[in-house]
Amino acid sequence: MKIKDFMTGLTVIALCNGVGFGALYLSKKYLFHTVTFKDNLGNLGSSLVTYSTAMMALLIAMVVVIFGLDGPRLDNFKKGGYLHTTYFIYMITFLELGVTMCLSLLCLSNIQSIKVASYSLTFSMITFLLIGFLGIQLLNIKKNN
Repeated sequence: MKIKDFMTGLTVIALCNGVGFGALYLSKKYLFHTVTFKDNLGNLGSSLVTYSTAMMALLIAMVVVIFGLDGPRLDNFKKGGYLHTTYFIYMITFLELGVTMCLSLLCLSNIQSIKVASYSLTFSMITFLLIGFLGIQLLNIKKNN
């Protein structure tokens, strides 16, 4: 992988993480400062564990589709060196889905920390943005195949 391609992937990941943590800051400071999950941590945890596992399955399906693609758009994509960058973004997304799942499982435990709920929601938003980016990219590659 070329350093330029690696930096492109890192930029996408940093932007998605920045948006996620920026939304966390804005929501805690200004928008939803009175909202709390203290009494409903278990429900939040089970919902986000379900989200994480479903998104992991979707991510694996997207990788299978990319491996099955063939055509001039994919050839140009490979020649440009973006395929390795895409795989890098897939790996980071899968890792962040794992973090989301772990934090969500902590919500199901006897932990009473609101920070765990906030971080699990933040990581679910980050992974949603990353999967959306990867989905748009996949649709653009597949469009004229």
